Amino acid sequence: MPSGDDQRQDSSSTFGSQDADASESHSVPILDSRDILGSGREVWIRHRGEMYRLRLTASGKLYLSK
Repeated sequence: MPSGDDQRQDSSSTFGSQDADASESHSVPILDSRDILGSGREVWIRHRGEMYRLRLTASGKLYLSK
C-alpha cells in the first residue's frame, strides 16, 4: 500500500490532464502559477487589508505566508 506521500505524488502527476475537464465543468477559474508569478519567484497579495506572500520554493512548491 502506498504511503500518503506516494498517493499525493500519484494524484499530482495526473492533475495536469484534469485541468481542462475541471475548467469546462466548473465556474471556478484555474490560474497558472506562471501567470501569477511572472518571471519572479514571489508576489505579494493584499486580501481584506492583510498582506500575504506567495513564494515559489527551491523544490518547486508554492508557499503562502502572512
